Amino acid sequence: MNIDFALPPLREIEGTTSQALKERVGHMIRRYVRESSRDLATAVVRDLEALCQHPDYGRDSQERCAYRRLAKHWRWLSGNPSEVGYQEHFPATL
Repeated sequence: MNIDFALPPLREIEGTTSQALKERVGHMIRRYVRESSRDLATAVVRDLEALCQHPDYGRDSQERCAYRRLAKHWRWLSGNPSEVGYQEHFPATL
């Protein structure tokens, strides 16, 4: 399966189900195992950040925390420790 890991437009992420985001992240992680790249790691971070901010996780802080830790690891793999993703569009909610 060929996954395009370019950042989709924000309007596409806003309408994406949490399950679809999880599946996309899973595909990208499996692809990274075969052909690692900073761009792919950055795309994983972006989708994880979008998943963290998804309305489905408004009440599940433990799962959101797990995704944030995972995003931190992938941010390190991307070689870009600064924030990447949709943070400016989806402000963190605590």
